[in-house]
Amino acid sequence: MRDKDIQDNMGYREAAKKLGVKKDHKLKLATVGLYWVAGTIFAGIIMHVVDPDIDVWKKAAACLIEGLVLAFVLIFSIGRSFDGETAYMREIYKRMNAEGMSHQLAAELDAHMRMFQKNTTNAGYYNAYLLLLVGYNDSISNYNEAMRLLDIMDINDLNTMYKFTTGKRNMVTYQVYRVIVASRIDVSLMERNYGDASKVFSECRGIDGMIDLSIDEANAVRYIALRKLDEAEALIRNILTADIDAAKLDGNDLLGRCAFLRGDIEGGNRYMDEALKYARTQLQRECIERERQKGAAYAVDKGV
Repeated sequence: MRDKDIQDNMGYREAAKKLGVKKDHKLKLATVGLYWVAGTIFAGIIMHVVDPDIDVWKKAAACLIEGLVLAFVLIFSIGRSFDGETAYMREIYKRMNAEGMSHQLAAELDAHMRMFQKNTTNAGYYNAYLLLLVGYNDSISNYNEAMRLLDIMDINDLNTMYKFTTGKRNMVTYQVYRVIVASRIDVSLMERNYGDASKVFSECRGIDGMIDLSIDEANAVRYIALRKLDEAEALIRNILTADIDAAKLDGNDLLGRCAFLRGDIEGGNRYMDEALKYARTQLQRECIERERQKGAAYAVDKGV
């Protein structure tokens, strides 16, 4: 779903409970195994240089033990380097759970990203922060900035993590945004992005209800951009069946947009008023009023 409340709408509810970095047990074991193999090879090379005549079985046993020790040292060191980002992400999600996204929180996150030094080991944090900022910029109608942030995300990390359930949720979020944001910039760009997104949507539909709602909203927004309002409204009414405040907010907001495009200013205002009932933050209220103003202006200007 469109990200007025990122954790609720885009599958981050579970991720928030785990600081946005819910690790799969298989991935942990694979990491330990990889470091063990690398450490064993490294230890073997060093031992061969220092004492090439040592008994092969003693060398093998020593290399395995030293490799395991080295693996845990590396994992511990890398883990400690994550402590700062883990604490920061914990604070971000704690504040979002309490107050939702705000202009102040977005400004702080933007400042943090300007100092962020991305590497292969912290790409997950990098992508999570960018998605939060994409949602914020989408909410304030800063669509070009939202698309720029999407374009600089680490797609390699998204593809690597796609085999895991959390990675699929993140990829859906990324692709949903690429469709929704592009729909506000250029329809041809939206259609190109949808070509990539549709495969992900097909593969991930059914993982959980939140993912399905997000996909439905992306499809509804696409139909709105293509002026296929009947198809859009059918999807939106399905979204509204979910007993989730964020779904009620987004669904009514989108129905309001459809009404304005049909020239029904009274109906558009009615849906926007309904959406306001489910807004829990000032940013959400501002977003709804902005959509109301744009929709009403369009209806009046076109005389539809």
